[in-house]
Amino acid sequence: MRARTLDVDDFWDGIGNVNGLKYFSQCIYSHDPLDYVVIMLGINELKDKFNRTVDDIAKTLEEKYVKHLQRDLAPLLIKNPKIIVVAPNEIDGELYNGKSSFVKGTNKSKEFNEKFKEIADKNGCLFVDNANILAGCDGIHLSAEGHKILAEKLYHCISSEEKNKNKG
Repeated sequence: MRARTLDVDDFWDGIGNVNGLKYFSQCIYSHDPLDYVVIMLGINELKDKFNRTVDDIAKTLEEKYVKHLQRDLAPLLIKNPKIIVVAPNEIDGELYNGKSSFVKGTNKSKEFNEKFKEIADKNGCLFVDNANILAGCDGIHLSAEGHKILAEKLYHCISSEEKNKNKG
């Protein structure tokens, strides 16, 4: 869903609270059994009003999503899914709807690959980088080409993992 935050309450007219943490556990449980869970969150935390660093965002992703899934949810699931951490795309916050809500996030978004790869490696997750995953004309959301590249990267990641599982 567009506008989803990691753990910050953010209310949108007509939509309500887009805090992803309030939905995550139920979403995972309701879709069980899962082979993979793809987590690509963090761009909305770059809004200037939240004043979060990429370290803050990465720590939240690790503690409240990755570790929560591994530690708290996995024992309740039929099958323990493999987690794929995807580094969100770099943004150009000055383009977004002519508003300045993401201006400070432009430079911060360049740190996503490094920080999210650290989380994936430390927690035994798969990782997909954001190289060539381009934002569209609004500077935030993926372009059609960006979606295609992301899909290809996820396909390659999962295919490689499945080949490795079948070898062992």
